[in-house]
Formats: sequence, C-alpha cells, structure tokens
Amino acid sequence: MASLPKDKAREQLEQELFGVEYQSLLQRLREEYPFYRDFSSWNDILTFMRAGTSDDPLKDEVLRPILAAHAGDEDCRWRTILLVIFWPGLKSLCIRSRSWEWPYSELWANAVWAFLKGVCKLDLTKRSERLVQKLINDTASSLRAQYRRELERAGFEIPTDPDLLEYLAGGEEDFGLMVLDFLDEQDAQVRRFQQHLQAGLISNIDFDLLVGTFVYGKCLRECAEEAGLSYQVAKKRRQRAVAVIRHFEKFHPKSKSMSPPRSLSPLSTIGGEGFFQA
Repeated sequence: MASLPKDKAREQLEQELFGVEYQSLLQRLREEYPFYRDFSSWNDILTFMRAGTSDDPLKDEVLRPILAAHAGDEDCRWRTILLVIFWPGLKSLCIRSRSWEWPYSELWANAVWAFLKGVCKLDLTKRSERLVQKLINDTASSLRAQYRRELERAGFEIPTDPDLLEYLAGGEEDFGLMVLDFLDEQDAQVRRFQQHLQAGLISNIDFDLLVGTFVYGKCLRECAEEAGLSYQVAKKRRQRAVAVIRHFEKFHPKSKSMSPPRSLSPLSTIGGEGFFQA
C-alpha cells in the first residue's frame, strides 16, 4: 500500500484549485450554468461529488460543463480538476486491483493515464449521462486490457477472476462506493455485508466470499480454497448472495444504512442467478 499516492499529494492538488487561475474557471462556469451558482468554491464541488452515489444525475450536471469546456479548449487545468474529483475513485480502483502483478506505484500511474485518455476520448454527443460510471468503467477497461497485453507479451497465463474484473469495471451494478476514500469504502462495504449476515440473508461462508473478493480484491479461487469449496460452488454461492442483496436493496433503498429485518425470507428462498453477475 505504501506506493499508492499519499493523501498529501491529493491535498496539494486541491490547494491548487484555490488559486486565482482555477477560481476564474469556476466563475466562468457559474456565469454560464445556473446549477453552478450553488457552489462558491471548488471545495464545495468536491464535497458534493464525493457524497452519495455515483449514479446521482446531479453529478452529471457538474461534470458535463467541465468535460465540454475541456473538449473545447483542452486547457490542462480542466484535467487537473477532473483528476482531483475522481482521485478517490481511481485510488479505490487500484486497491480493488491489487491482486494484479503490478507494483502499486505503476498501477496508480497507469490508472491516471488511462483515466486522462478516457477524458480526452469522451464524446458528450454520444454519452452525457452516468458520466462518473462511464469514466471509471473506461479506466478499468483500459487497465484490464493493458494488464492482459503485458502478461501476454511476457508469456504468462492470465490468472484473473473474470467476475472480479467485471465488478472492477462497474458493469450495470453500482454499490455507490467508487467515489469514496478507499478505507472508508472498505469499512462501509464490510458493515453492509455484516448487516445482511446478521439479518440471515447470507451465510458466514457467503460473507467471507463477498468480503474477500469485493472488498479485499482476492481471487475467488483463493477464497474458495480457504472456505473448502470448489471454484464453481463458490462462484454460485457468491452469485446467489449478491442476487439476494441486490433484490433486497432494490425494494428497500434505505437498507444500505440500516439493518434488514430478520423476518425477511432466507437466502435459499430466492431463486435464480440474480439481478447482476458478480
């Protein structure tokens, strides 16, 4: 973990946003876009963007003007602003990818480069909604492709868990954690799974599989061996557990901060592979 960028590096970039040059960009946005008039500083915008979930449509209202301005003049200051906004999400992505055979410092550099390339390639005429997820997904996809290319060049077998890679990229699911600091993210996700465990929705084995793969980035095969299960059995258990959680939270949206009632039907009563593959 030591090679990942320290919070001080992020804080230094954030301090840059208080400079006159960046304040002039914010004033420009405030004049052109009514939504921005609710923000008096870039710090207000950072606070807003890092709260709630990544699929909040109001986050698109923040990102669209910045991305449009960058596409128009390619001023590098817009890229700095976007990097600061997405910093916790990129750091989270690196933590989730730690089972890959890249040094953390190299992984971080590759993640930032992949993100900035995604920013430059984004076409708002084709995609103007769910922009947080779009940029994170594109970054994860680019990282995954680069990692595979490097392994293939080195002649190594690709040992990655395809389910975990899908989760890293986001897919259609959204656990609402991509834009949180990674330590807070891990704690929040563990507590979330604990709530479902205590409610009887998932078993202890399911809990270990979910935490091991989704929170700590371990390979599913490794977690299966630790639990004394075959890979296929572990995969089906995890899919079923995710389906139950997804089903419950779809109809109980406040459940992410509340323990589910114990009267809910147990895991075995809900069939099928679930609302998303995980």
